Amino acid sequence: MTRYGVSLGAVFAAGMVLGCFYFAVLRQTVRRLPETAHPARLLLTSLLIRMGFVLPAFYLLMAGRWERIAVTLGGFVVAREILIRLWGKEKFASPPKGVAHGHSGPE
Repeated sequence: MTRYGVSLGAVFAAGMVLGCFYFAVLRQTVRRLPETAHPARLLLTSLLIRMGFVLPAFYLLMAGRWERIAVTLGGFVVAREILIRLWGKEKFASPPKGVAHGHSGPE
């Protein structure tokens, strides 16, 4: 394999690591939402932390070449797909009977 191919392989792996970080933090945030008194603050803080880590990493990995950011994004998406299959679809507590979309009944 050429040096360029090894470089793209490393960038792909780095994209997968970034994806694992991003989606693991997102999963923890969603799990904590029912318990928090300030869900908007939790969501915003989580978003800022995730973006503050992932976006500069993408920029550094890009190194001025569009091919590298495309491969990094590919690794990010592959990590997402793997985590979806690994974690599965979680069942969240359903709202009480008769409650739909935050309303307790006709007004």
